[in-house]
Amino acid sequence: WDVWPAPAIHNPLRGGDYRMPTGIAVDQTGRTLIADSGNHRIVVRNADARTWDFWGGPAGTAPGEFVMPMSVTVGADGDVAVADTGNDRIQIATLRPATSA
Repeated sequence: WDVWPAPAIHNPLRGGDYRMPTGIAVDQTGRTLIADSGNHRIVVRNADARTWDFWGGPAGTAPGEFVMPMSVTVGADGDVAVADTGNDRIQIATLRPATSA
């Protein structure tokens, strides 16, 4: 097992600090997408599991913002669908390719 723990002190700006993670998906490039419901965001961890990006957080109603996202999935075409539960909607976005530094 490889465990990505949440520290005792919650910090929504750090990638490993999850609050009520409720859904997970992996895209075609090996990136892991996590529905981090309590932080109102989707965490995108690169395949190396050392770097990440965020979508959303804090809670909001604009496109790309979420309120309690409960699940995330990646389609065969690479599109990402998020169940934006608190906003009573599904948001769909195209995940941009990973870039190397």
